[in-house]
Amino acid sequence: MRSPTFDHKITNKLSKRRPGTPSDSGNSTTPAAETNSSHIFKATSIERSAKGNNKLSLIFALLLAIPLAFILNKAMVCKQDVHDSIPDCDSDTFTDYTTKTPQCTTIGDCNCDNNDDKRFDTSSSVPSPGSTYLIRASSSGKLLTLDSGNVVLAQPAANRGSSIHWRCIEVKGWLHFQNVASGCYIGHNFWGNIICSARNPGGWERFTARLRPEGGYYLMMTHFERLWKVGIRDGMLAKIEEGEWGGMVRTGEGNYEVIVWEFVNV
Repeated sequence: MRSPTFDHKITNKLSKRRPGTPSDSGNSTTPAAETNSSHIFKATSIERSAKGNNKLSLIFALLLAIPLAFILNKAMVCKQDVHDSIPDCDSDTFTDYTTKTPQCTTIGDCNCDNNDDKRFDTSSSVPSPGSTYLIRASSSGKLLTLDSGNVVLAQPAANRGSSIHWRCIEVKGWLHFQNVASGCYIGHNFWGNIICSARNPGGWERFTARLRPEGGYYLMMTHFERLWKVGIRDGMLAKIEEGEWGGMVRTGEGNYEVIVWEFVNV
């Protein structure tokens, strides 16, 4: 049988305990509502973060899609423009713009450009490989002549036979003129003077003939990366830079004037 004193002590100890104080056993007394609230907050944060990432991804995709769509649209427009600009070869409206070189240039008897282009009632042929020509200065009628190893202009009356005949050949797209009598090719030396001593056509024997709108041709030779016209310099035939930059060209047989040539097929 317990004593009253022992019951009184137990009663006092129980009365001194506060509600919500953890028991002596050490078990947690955290409310269930507090735990559920924490889980809900974490889930909400994760959901908001996911939504934010989705928005950023959508914005980034739009930023990429807009310029890509613009580029594709521009490419389609350009392709359509190119397609529209190319004529249909099978259509009736196709136009051939190929420039055709006339077979000959008719030389009249009028005087043009300070009387330096006296014309004759003959025809000037187009210089073509495989043909032989008399090469004539249109302003005086003098012929390109090989005289004692020198290339000069001489009157037709002072005919040196085959020394006035020049055979035209083509090498790598360039024209070359071979004197029939000597077998040598006309060209230029280091100073640009016209000579005829090369046994084989090389870089200094290259020519191109440019048709003038007024008739006749310019004989042009390479000068490094440029083309210079054949004319007169210090009384000698030479390649000169007159008219290199376009514009008006001084033609004739005076000093630093460009010679207009005619080619008479023989």
